[in-house]
Amino acid sequence: MLFNTIEFAFFLSIVLSIYYALSRSAQNAFLVVASYFFYGWWDWRFCGLLAFVTFLNYCCAINAAPDCKNRKAFLYAGIGGSLGALGFFKYYNFFTDALAELFTHFGLCAPLPTLRIILPVGISFYTFQSMAYTIDVYRGKSTAIRDLPSVIAFMTFFPCLLSGPIERAGRMLPQFQTKRTINTHIFSQGILLILIGLFKKIAIADALANETNSVFSNIAETPWPELIGNIWLFAVQIYSDFSGYSDIARGIGCLFGFDISINFEQPYFAANVREFWRRWHISLSNWLRDYVYIPIGGSRRGKLKTYRNIILTMLLCGLWHGAAWTFILWGALHAIFLCLYLLVFGNKKRIFPSKTLSSIAGLCNIIITFNLIACAWLLFHFPTVAEVIEYFMRIISLQGSFSLHGFYFCKAGFFISLMLLIDIPQYVMRSHTAMLQWPWPLQGLMYGMMIILMILLAPGNEIPFIYFQF
Repeated sequence: MLFNTIEFAFFLSIVLSIYYALSRSAQNAFLVVASYFFYGWWDWRFCGLLAFVTFLNYCCAINAAPDCKNRKAFLYAGIGGSLGALGFFKYYNFFTDALAELFTHFGLCAPLPTLRIILPVGISFYTFQSMAYTIDVYRGKSTAIRDLPSVIAFMTFFPCLLSGPIERAGRMLPQFQTKRTINTHIFSQGILLILIGLFKKIAIADALANETNSVFSNIAETPWPELIGNIWLFAVQIYSDFSGYSDIARGIGCLFGFDISINFEQPYFAANVREFWRRWHISLSNWLRDYVYIPIGGSRRGKLKTYRNIILTMLLCGLWHGAAWTFILWGALHAIFLCLYLLVFGNKKRIFPSKTLSSIAGLCNIIITFNLIACAWLLFHFPTVAEVIEYFMRIISLQGSFSLHGFYFCKAGFFISLMLLIDIPQYVMRSHTAMLQWPWPLQGLMYGMMIILMILLAPGNEIPFIYFQF
């Protein structure tokens, strides 16, 4: 049940109509039922795993509170159970295949059991969110809540269930412990965020999917300039797809009276890779910082250990995205980018002293950073490193005729402009709902244009969100 389908619109309207007629406790219990129905729509078999992970951390968090005995054992149980479920369903085949190749390389025969394991959608997100709750209670940063419907509703809230944001208990649980009533201002913000998210998904990401895939599947016949342009378009596609999901999730949260965390802050306006990670998938970046990078030492023990900690954290980040060597290499590349930046520029915020987007120096920073990030995204598309190398070798060879009329680049410029149409007002006004501050005629013009473009550019087929595979 994708956000951009009639089925989901029907589901959402029914859930909303019942939700606001209920008491606070009944609202939470109803959200649990709705979330399990939503998740079971994908595959009912996944519901058992979701129940295991969430109920395990509910129980472990209660017994990991500062005033409990043997609380460290319950902390390890919550972490171990969550990571065990994630590791088995997501990484079992990857590691058994890697071990089999290693044994074969040394001439050993060690048959390992191969299982046909279906990857449960959203498992990387809800395991991290549930596990973080137990850790925060153990650290004393959150209070263990015995109200089962509130905790399970927080862990399984359906807008965030499949692709985040990865929420924190300290921020979200208090919202589940108060009765939600309709607030017209927040409701209007929710409608706008949903519209923006659908626009990003349908008019940009989905419209670009066929374009980028046609180039990726026909590298040998594509002129090298268009291969370069396709790298940029794929970067726009990934961003529009994932940030579109996050906008819709935040918008749905507003409809139910919740303030869901911002997950993207115009990441392609970042002036360096470190700033990019403060703007891209913010909930995951913060999670890795608080539960991996800082606990293993962070930047507290000298430069060499700081580099080591960055590398370990980013390798884990890559592995979190997928059980493949391409994702691990993607994490390694970002680790190299971050370490090189730290080595050369230290704590400087920008390569150049400029602080404004409009300056030439600042624009150079952004262009350099964007191209580094965009090139690394190719590892998300191709299943093997060899195919990525082949793609770049085709560009370096400068083979293929280049169409002088530049139709391809006009089309590329069009989609990049659509992305900037949303991002620039949000960047300038420092608000994701900046359009609500515009005069009504301008708002109406913008909304109408977005709806018309969605109708005109929508592909004929339903395209799942890219991050569902993670």
